[in-house]
Amino acid sequence: MEVEYDLVTEKDVVKYIGKDYEEVLENALFTNEKGSYVRIENNKKLIYNIRDVNKNLEITKEKAKKLVDSFVENQRINLEDYQLDIIIKKSGIYEVVYKRNYQGSKLENDYYRFVVDNLGVAGFETQKISKIEPKEGLITVTSAYESLLRLNNKNSEEKIIIKRIELCYYTDENIEGWENIVRANMDPTWKIVSESGNIKYLIEVE
Repeated sequence: MEVEYDLVTEKDVVKYIGKDYEEVLENALFTNEKGSYVRIENNKKLIYNIRDVNKNLEITKEKAKKLVDSFVENQRINLEDYQLDIIIKKSGIYEVVYKRNYQGSKLENDYYRFVVDNLGVAGFETQKISKIEPKEGLITVTSAYESLLRLNNKNSEEKIIIKRIELCYYTDENIEGWENIVRANMDPTWKIVSESGNIKYLIEVE
């Protein structure tokens, strides 16, 4: 499929940190007097930091999810088309990640990633897709078993405990000129989630 990304604008900056902001880096970093900031990456990704995280305080996975639910409701963030993807614990905090659901498959490049400690949501990162255009044509995707064999071959010296494998749509953002790209293809991709929360993408379209 071909998709078109939302571009982050000044309106988005004002939405989160107000009109009285300071532009620290041109078109990239904005802060307010409370210390909150918005960072823009590749013109498409918005990172909103509300406050520093408190890494010394422990919370449970269930509590982290409830804190995100409350934050989403209070901030009126629309997650109607999104699905909880993973909750990862990192050094006393949690990352709660939602991915957009499209016809039963996740769009990996359209997401919300919330950073949570026991005081609540400390910030989040988001990237959104505004248009989706399915492409006609017959494609064949290799089986999950074949993809796992290739993964094992690539990581023969590294032991990976797989928690989940699923087919999704994905675009590799580590390409030259990504900051200038608005439209891009998303390919059927096997997503491997390890027990530690690491994710590997195996593009296996024949």
